[in-house]
Amino acid sequence: MALRVQRQVLDTDQVVRRFYRRFKSEQAVFQSSIHGISSQSDRETYTLLMLNRLMFLYFIQQRGFLDGDSSYLSNRLGTILEQNGQDASFYRHFLLPLFQRKLGTQACQDSLALDLDGIFGNIPVLHCSLFDAHEFERGNVGIDIANEAFARLFAFFNE
Repeated sequence: MALRVQRQVLDTDQVVRRFYRRFKSEQAVFQSSIHGISSQSDRETYTLLMLNRLMFLYFIQQRGFLDGDSSYLSNRLGTILEQNGQDASFYRHFLLPLFQRKLGTQACQDSLALDLDGIFGNIPVLHCSLFDAHEFERGNVGIDIANEAFARLFAFFNE
């Protein structure tokens, strides 16, 4: 019995280490895909913010809270590219508005003026400061993140 428990602990430890190594690799790729922030330390900070936001959304999407779609983010990426062409920015056209108009603390003010359910589908208004406009987003309209970075990250999360 004790040997089996030790093996389970070792197996779990190996899985966690493998995940963490892969996560660090994916984090580096994602960070290299961010354009419009010149400082390396600022890009690192923004990468962590985006990953925190996206992991949170991935968690609630798996529970069906994002328009009842367990692949909401991947499907919306595909829809944005389909509707606006392959050069459309998923980050600019979809994620930033989703964060700031539907999920952030200022969401209720914007929702009165816009039909946000028509844009984003049936998702909760979270009023969560994690999604509020960050100083980098307010002060730098040139930030963009390659669509391929999101596709790769979503594939990693799916694993």
